[in-house]
Amino acid sequence: MTLKGIIPIILILALAVRLVLIPVGLRQAGSRGICYYDEYGGIAKNIVEGKGFSYNWYGELRPTSIHSPLYPYLLAGIFSLFGAGKGAVFATIAFNIILSLILLYAVFKVSSHLFGGLSGVITLVLIAFYPGQIYYSVSGLPTIFYTTLFFLVIVTAWRLKEDLKITNAILWGLAIGICALSYSFVIALAPFLAVWVTASAGRARFGKAMVVVSISAVTALIILTPWTIRNYQIHQRWIPIRDQSGTNLWWGNGPQATGGVNELRANSSDTFSREITDSLRAIPNEVDGDRYLKKMAVDYMKNNPGRTARLWIHKIRIFWWFDSGPVATGSGLGRFLPFLMVLKGFLLLFSIGGFYLLLRERPGLAFLGLIVCAVMTF
Repeated sequence: MTLKGIIPIILILALAVRLVLIPVGLRQAGSRGICYYDEYGGIAKNIVEGKGFSYNWYGELRPTSIHSPLYPYLLAGIFSLFGAGKGAVFATIAFNIILSLILLYAVFKVSSHLFGGLSGVITLVLIAFYPGQIYYSVSGLPTIFYTTLFFLVIVTAWRLKEDLKITNAILWGLAIGICALSYSFVIALAPFLAVWVTASAGRARFGKAMVVVSISAVTALIILTPWTIRNYQIHQRWIPIRDQSGTNLWWGNGPQATGGVNELRANSSDTFSREITDSLRAIPNEVDGDRYLKKMAVDYMKNNPGRTARLWIHKIRIFWWFDSGPVATGSGLGRFLPFLMVLKGFLLLFSIGGFYLLLRERPGLAFLGLIVCAVMTF
């Protein structure tokens, strides 16, 4: 059998594995209700009920900007068609499974283009049966959704670097804007990618690179500006996409932070002292509540630099590897941890191998990988 003939078989097996695990997603949905989708579900339900993009963040129900809008509105469309019960769960899982297969095929095509057909097949197998990819394919979370959009941003940046055409610039800007409406982190990454595109152009094409990158930026801004205006009208504060950065900063660096994955949710009264909870509920504007937590987090980090540095080191380690304690004690996956580590090890080893090959043959793309990994890590 040729390598080309193997691809449909791998994709069919990947689909079969995800279909078999649909009951896992259904059980989670049955036990968690609307929280199966985290806050996205609550916001989507409020949209369908005519309450707008709102959530009871730090108190009563009110217009919110705690999340990027694209996935909640997508869920709202699903809820409108299927209700918020089991039908919506099936539809959401089906959407994530289909998107996951599209992402698998796209990654295979890129890997094959860069390294050849055999490497593409190995990459496809590694990702198609990687537990994290499978898990999020049958969940109600937007992980597969924003991973796919994020991958599109990277590929279109590469395409623009290779061919500084206006159409490629517009495509990259569209990818950034659409991705940011789902995964706001891309706004932090985009300037670094823009520098990479212009620096890769060389002196002769530098001016042209600046022009097309500017076109990309304007295209992305056109997409993002309506939501930014909406946020200003709601909060009377300039919030490009979402306002949860201060909350996350406190959650990840405050006195109860562990640096691991088993931390409490930031909007739970258990996470804060009574004084902080009362203060948050007394602040009428959600954005000001988030900035209040940001100030507290920064003050705490300044007053505890040693603990903060240890937390950061620990978080970087588990970002690239595992945090065995919460996995073993909190999720019930402790017995599978050695197997998960082996699979993650293979993924990292092949990634390092791919980076080495790129560094030899296409160093520009190797630097693109370094930029993405560094910005995501920090």
